[in-house]
Amino acid sequence: MKITKTEVEITHQRWMLIGGIAFALLSAFFVYMAFVDRTSEADLGTLLFIVGTAVAAVFGICFRPGITIDIPSRTYRRRFGVLVPIWLSRHSLSDFDRVRVFRDPNSGEGLRQFVTPYHIELAGPGGRLDIEKHAESEKARDAARRLAEALDLGLTDAVGRMEIDYEAGHLGDSVRQRRQRVGALDLGVPEPPPDMKTQVTVERTEMILHMPPDGFTAKAFRNLAGLVAFSLLPILLVVMSWLLDEEGKEPARSVRTVIMLLSYGFAALFPLVIAGWAICKRVLTRWQVHISPEGLRIVRQGPIREKVFEMAADELIELNVMKREGKDQGMTSDLEDIVLRDHSQTVRFGGSLPVPEKEWIVAVIEHVISA
Repeated sequence: MKITKTEVEITHQRWMLIGGIAFALLSAFFVYMAFVDRTSEADLGTLLFIVGTAVAAVFGICFRPGITIDIPSRTYRRRFGVLVPIWLSRHSLSDFDRVRVFRDPNSGEGLRQFVTPYHIELAGPGGRLDIEKHAESEKARDAARRLAEALDLGLTDAVGRMEIDYEAGHLGDSVRQRRQRVGALDLGVPEPPPDMKTQVTVERTEMILHMPPDGFTAKAFRNLAGLVAFSLLPILLVVMSWLLDEEGKEPARSVRTVIMLLSYGFAALFPLVIAGWAICKRVLTRWQVHISPEGLRIVRQGPIREKVFEMAADELIELNVMKREGKDQGMTSDLEDIVLRDHSQTVRFGGSLPVPEKEWIVAVIEHVISA
């Protein structure tokens, strides 16, 4: 998506251009082989193949769909083609009052992991208009925010478990400002869910949440076992070949095998060290969240050192429960974290807590910082 002061240009199906270029190169190669180099006969099958790949190349390069939004006139037009655009009728943006970014419910495990999960669309009383898709939530949300600012529309962020609405012209408001703007009714601190893992203490005007380590999920154990097996397999193969080799008693052969064994051992050591460090972090890392009307103080007590994150109440712009992804996945991509974000940092924690407990913690933080 390309945004300027006067228009927004969106191009869909970028893979079509890549495929079109590939078909063009393939068609040119067979034309060269059949008519220039003459290493293959120009029979009917070859001619049909050349024509087919040429048609596919033209379709892929020249007929990619897209949308162009004219910001001054508040209109948009669909188009097909890159080299020679074919324009369809013009429509008004008055049918839409907000930009919406959300996670596709059909994306997930198995074959569904190949579905691009995050979608951006224009939404309103007049319907919806698909804009583009992203593989990462941060890129999708950033693009949606830039589009909403360019079009002066509201923004609905439905990527996390809680759907958040931002009013047009106030996309950078903090959680406290949004709550005050909509005049949310203060119903007090919600009742905690049963069998909470988090321990709660109160000191004067501050509430402190003590969270247990994440521990391991079944998926984390499976991923860890696969990593260990992948690391140790080369070593086991070398040992077995050494034991089964009838000529293994020869000094030169033994020295060579030992060197191979040590080489594979060093190669396997690195992923095993990473796995061991991941285990230590999950088993030993604890979190404390200090909540007060002035802001938040989040303490991460790791295996080696302690790190403190501080966020002022007026600077907290995001408070949600979101699925772990990208570099935050580790061995547990099936978890959802409590996400806190201000203008300079993002903090994730509480991935192994039950969902009702995460939602309770989010509600408590929102209540206290909005007091």
